Amino acid sequence: METTEDSPDVNLQATNAYGPGSTLSRPSTGPTYQAGAVESVGPNAASFVALMSVMAKLESILRRYLFEGMKASRVRRQEEDIWRTTFTDAVRLRLAYRPGEDFVLVWLYSPIGYAISQARSVEDLRDMLGDYLFAAMEASNQRKEEKRRGILTCTGGVNVSFPNGKDGDSKLEIILGFDIGRNIHAEAYPS
Repeated sequence: METTEDSPDVNLQATNAYGPGSTLSRPSTGPTYQAGAVESVGPNAASFVALMSVMAKLESILRRYLFEGMKASRVRRQEEDIWRTTFTDAVRLRLAYRPGEDFVLVWLYSPIGYAISQARSVEDLRDMLGDYLFAAMEASNQRKEEKRRGILTCTGGVNVSFPNGKDGDSKLEIILGFDIGRNIHAEAYPS
């Protein structure tokens, strides 16, 4: 578990392309994809991010704890105040660069991010993420490599940052195995 504010071992995988409110000025009636969402394109940087997800599909993916946290985010509350949409930009999916590579689920939400950043073990993460997202993270290439190297008690497969300080939404990134990432994309980001 890594954070970009509380830990001296900062993981700088996140880019500024995911700032809060980055698409709130342009309401959407369906899923939107942001080309070139990261500065470089390669095996470790996806070139597309699915932006607008279907709210009705997210609860089964995020489970209650994370879903309620996402609904409490400033991003989601602002969306509801502006255009009361059935879609949200508070949950994004960075698409895999090639088949078989990892997806990254990214969302912005309120202080639950801090609680996740305080997780001390992989089992703590299982409790917070729920079985579905935890299994997706465990199936990622990154997590498999960590296990191969003997890293069993913590993981870089979950990263929390606080781009606007502790009073703003936190950003959570979960590395997902390709198959589950593809399933989430098909379910929550229909074309």
